[in-house]
Amino acid sequence: MILWVFALFMSEHLSSQVLSTISFGLSGGEASLNIGIGEEFVIEAISNPSAGFGWFPIGSIPHCLELLSKEYRSDAPKDSHVVGAPSTLQLHFIARYQCSSRLEYVYKRPWEATKAGDATIRINLSIQSTEDL
Repeated sequence: MILWVFALFMSEHLSSQVLSTISFGLSGGEASLNIGIGEEFVIEAISNPSAGFGWFPIGSIPHCLELLSKEYRSDAPKDSHVVGAPSTLQLHFIARYQCSSRLEYVYKRPWEATKAGDATIRINLSIQSTEDL
């Protein structure tokens, strides 16, 4: 019984995989992504959270997506003690429903208002059933 539950758990987690990784620098950018329902993707963006800066969603995350994880990975050499070194933000999503939408993030400090000229990430999404791809 335990072996069967473990096998079921592993098959569900191994069946989905990250198919796309979209990377952005501090200046942001724009991309388009066409994926199927159930497919996963990762957005990577350079950030400097130790200085208070981060990537924040503009509006809400589209209903057709689920954010699975949000993690920061240090870009400083291992075992270095560099203060203020940039990090890479990794946003891991899964497409849950069919839709066409836009996912947007702005680079700023959370206590500052968004203003013209702030770096932004814009991803135009097209999520379809896997038979339509």
